[in-house]
Order: sequence, then structure tokens, then C-alpha cells
Amino acid sequence: NPSQTGFPCRRHLGGLADSTANDHDAVDFGTAPAVGRIGAGRAFNGGATDYLEVPYDASLAWPDDAITLSAWVQHDSEQFFRAFLVHPVPDTSENAIYLGMNGAVAYARFGPMGSAETFGPTLGAATWTWLTATYDGTQIDLYADGQLVDTEPWSDPPLASTDSLFIGADRDGGTGAPNAA
Repeated sequence: NPSQTGFPCRRHLGGLADSTANDHDAVDFGTAPAVGRIGAGRAFNGGATDYLEVPYDASLAWPDDAITLSAWVQHDSEQFFRAFLVHPVPDTSENAIYLGMNGAVAYARFGPMGSAETFGPTLGAATWTWLTATYDGTQIDLYADGQLVDTEPWSDPPLASTDSLFIGADRDGGTGAPNAA
């Protein structure tokens, strides 16, 4: 089973404050409090107008050799791409990391478009799923509810980025996320 840690910020999405001493508080752009899978969560309307933004800080730089991304997610409609967690690269259309959905299918990528992509199962509407992606310097693993669902070889580190981290939408107007906790 994948680790639930590894990123220097933990978000209990009922609030916007980082629950660690790192002070990576989120700025809210139109999300609403909601019941999450475990405790409080945030509701996103599925557009690009509601998201959370964690301003860039050097301590948020991705390591080259080990990353774990994890979120409890629930959706109520299918869109082409639906972003849960995105770290874009400034002045490009690329993302250093992307965890979300492609239609109703779980999706993760650590690198530019066209790089190794992992696809998981179709996620049921109105069903909570614990979605996790890991990168260990040699491959990307995608888990749904703790079960490995896809592995792709990938040895390039994530692209460097000094942009904010986005929860719920791409910074360039990509589609938003459903409820997340």
C-alpha cells in the first residue's frame, strides 16, 4: 500500500490552513465547505472558477526520486480532464505533476504531456475513492482504494516549477475537480 505522506503539506480540506508547521496555507477561490470522506472536505463545482491555490515556496519543490500524491475523491459527472492536484510549470502549458481523472478514469502523470501516464479504473459517480500516485525515480504507480491499478516505467524527474500548487483546477483554465477531502 502506498504511503499517505511524503509531501510537506497536509490539507484537511475543511479548512484552508496547513495542518503542519510548514505554513503552506491555501487561498480559496470559490470552493465551499462540504462533508468529506473523513471529516470535513471542500466542494468544487467542476469548472475552472473554484479551486484552492497554495502559493509557491521553495520547500514545495518536488524531489527527484520519490513523490506520493493522495486524495479522497468523489465525482458527480464526467468531464474530459478533471484536476485534483496540479503543479504547473510557469510560462508553459506543461504540468510538473497531475493527479485527476480523464473522463471517469483515474489518471496520474509526473512530467510533460506525452510522458508516462497511468490510468486506473473507472471511478463510480457519488462514490468516495482513495486515489494515490507514487513515483520512485523508476516508475509511476497508481492506486485506487489501496490496490495497485497501473504501473508505468518513468525515470525522468518531474519538471521544476516555481508556480503555485493548485487543488481543483489547472491554472490555465483546465476543468475543476469534484469533491475532495
